[in-house]
Amino acid sequence: MTELELNKIVEFYQKYLGTLEKDVVRFYIEEHLKYGTIDYAIDDKGDVIGLCRWNINGTTAKIIDLAIAPEWRKKGLGKHFLVRALKIWKNVTHLEFKRGLRQDDRKRLIPVEAILKRNIF
Repeated sequence: MTELELNKIVEFYQKYLGTLEKDVVRFYIEEHLKYGTIDYAIDDKGDVIGLCRWNINGTTAKIIDLAIAPEWRKKGLGKHFLVRALKIWKNVTHLEFKRGLRQDDRKRLIPVEAILKRNIF
């Protein structure tokens, strides 16, 4: 990964998930790149349009961050991240996440097959 690509990912994170300082975000992204637990998408102009970061715990993938640029939402990008992750982490059977929207802070544990059949992301 080039420095420019890394900077674009950090900037995207700051814009849509800006809860952490830039240096901390950069560190987390670099660490997740080492373990293959981050995925991102770019458009044809080279701009980052989506980012997903997770931790693997046995058969469960816990989504830490998922952000998609507004103009790319509801187009299957989140599901695309899951499909690509399942090619690497074949033992994952469930996905865990907290939905931080609308004061809905409950954890959800959903079988991967249910997500792939429906349009949850």
